[in-house]
Amino acid sequence: DSTGGPDWPSLIFEASAPTMHPDRVTIETILGEALYLQGRLDESASILLDALRKNTELFGPNSVGAVDDLDRLAAVRYAQRNLGEAESYSREAVARARIVFGEEHSGTANVAMTLARTLTDLGKYQEAEATLREALAIFVEKLPSDHQYTASAEYFLGEVLLATNRPGYPEAKVTASMNPWT
Repeated sequence: DSTGGPDWPSLIFEASAPTMHPDRVTIETILGEALYLQGRLDESASILLDALRKNTELFGPNSVGAVDDLDRLAAVRYAQRNLGEAESYSREAVARARIVFGEEHSGTANVAMTLARTLTDLGKYQEAEATLREALAIFVEKLPSDHQYTASAEYFLGEVLLATNRPGYPEAKVTASMNPWT
């Protein structure tokens, strides 16, 4: 607490939930995400790596928790501008998501978006474009037309096409992709 006394909820939780308890591992993943959002990237990566290890040990490498942790680690490494590790974590997340969710699932497409952003920054535009087009097709088929994932895929696809001097993607489409967020 703010007086410097014991943090009783944390102490009770730590005493009652073993380090490998699934709820505790979920909370660690959430903490890793919270630290990422606060810009505390090194702490986030450390906690997420531990959560990934635990999720893999508890539920196997092809589990929802492992996919989520890999995707979050990719986002952290991307934010740290460690694009090589970001790409590696993203590729692993996509491979596992295809097993966990299936090829045509919005969860798989969402994880692929993380990979596409990294590929774009690495200048791997052809692969980024193909990944974004696949993700966009899934989002269009599976999600409401105004869903933020669809808008995000349209926006990032526009970025790739502009970066490759192919402004064939209508500017109005890229601009419209921002509307669900404003």
